[in-house]
Amino acid sequence: HSGEFINASTATSQQLTFKQPPVVRIEQVREIANFLAHPPISASRQIVVIDGSHLMASTAANALLKTLEEPGTATLILIAPNSESLIPTIRSRCSLIPFRNLGQQEMCEILESTGHSQILVRPDIIEMAQGCPGNAIAAWNHLTQVEQIYPEVLLVPNSCQPLSVLLQVAKTINQKLDISTQLWLLAYWQHQLWKAQRNT
Repeated sequence: HSGEFINASTATSQQLTFKQPPVVRIEQVREIANFLAHPPISASRQIVVIDGSHLMASTAANALLKTLEEPGTATLILIAPNSESLIPTIRSRCSLIPFRNLGQQEMCEILESTGHSQILVRPDIIEMAQGCPGNAIAAWNHLTQVEQIYPEVLLVPNSCQPLSVLLQVAKTINQKLDISTQLWLLAYWQHQLWKAQRNT
């Protein structure tokens, strides 16, 4: 952000917006290699967790290959939505550990225990999360942002509306909402359309 590396928690707390989705950059991968080049003082192993590893730029992914091939005493954990979202050269050097989606009851318990019980009043957000509390929390944050900035856009655009109206909606969305919220809004519209078709 503005030429500086910003982690996810800082971006959330400062309510920063971005013109492009975040990526894992080659500079960050080099920091990992530098960290692993120094053996631990007392621990027997080193652990590196790369959350959002599917967001790695191609140069960063290529730079990570050597570390994955020769990790030494380190264990690298790459977190991604699914294995297909990783480039083949990265995927082939990893062992896949799948995690199942949580059931609705488990979702509710976790959201309540983490102070996010307000999300439970929106079953559509719970459905969109597909068993992932983190997705539900992120969706709630996007929903709250849209409700504060441009609440009318939560209504799914009607294709029967004049083209000029639809273009104005698109222009306003581009001006008022950051890219991640725009992508979430598309998913929200799609879910609402799917739900309407299911109920007919």
